[in-house]
Amino acid sequence: MHIVLIAAMGRDNAIGVQGNLLWHLPADLDFFYRQIEGCLLLSGRRSYDSPQGREMFTPERPVIVVTRDAGFRPRPGATASASVEEAIHWAEASGAPRLCVLGGADIYRQTIGMAHELILTEVQAVFPQADRFFPAVDPAVWQELRREEHARDAENAWDFAFVWYRVRGGLR
Repeated sequence: MHIVLIAAMGRDNAIGVQGNLLWHLPADLDFFYRQIEGCLLLSGRRSYDSPQGREMFTPERPVIVVTRDAGFRPRPGATASASVEEAIHWAEASGAPRLCVLGGADIYRQTIGMAHELILTEVQAVFPQADRFFPAVDPAVWQELRREEHARDAENAWDFAFVWYRVRGGLR
């Protein structure tokens, strides 16, 4: 199974504050939805329950929610899992060819060592209020494959880039 981490982050790897995104970039949102098409999704509980998660995780998009709360009952179309390892085992057993990991920060930290690919939106700004961060992308592990630069415009307040990485040969 191909594991892909998908995230948007600021220059300092910032991804959120108090369970919310730090920016609104419509171009990134469109890009994000294209990237997760056909994926089984993996999310932490806070990301799943966030305002963005309530919009994104619908019965048509199967998702595994990692939570320590044994009494948690996800919305229709979702499955609860007690750990990342259990979630990945479940995803493999389901026959899913692609698992897209969507955060949050703790889930990214737990899965970056298992991933085959990163698809990142790099927002060209620093967000000092951030309290959640994406793990460092180690160039000894990750090879940048492609980068699409985009300038800010009337709908997107910051310059940003879509960047694809793959794990360097032989590491997974």
